[in-house]
Amino acid sequence: MYRVIDEYMAKVTLTDSPETKERLDNFLRNAAELSQYALTVHYEKYSVDMQLSVFSVEEATKLFERFLTWVSYEYSALYIRFVEETCVRYRYITSKSDKTAIYCDIIIR
Repeated sequence: MYRVIDEYMAKVTLTDSPETKERLDNFLRNAAELSQYALTVHYEKYSVDMQLSVFSVEEATKLFERFLTWVSYEYSALYIRFVEETCVRYRYITSKSDKTAIYCDIIIR
């Protein structure tokens, strides 16, 4: 699956914009189940670190599904999920029909 995401990233133009960062930040700020979060951007790739008040894989999945509805573009969205003992990690990319995309590395603890 890594290869699929990497190949897809090679075919789109990754973007970061103040509007996208604000949209992500609004979601994180309003997520009641989070005790803290961090949002950073490096080389047009977003890194999102979320700390649940009470961690469980089920709660992490619910939060990520809400995240998808908040940030996904209309054309496509792909993600890979890794479940570890103390966190759930996602690699996520979504694009518009003009092939501009946003990419996120997401950790939910």
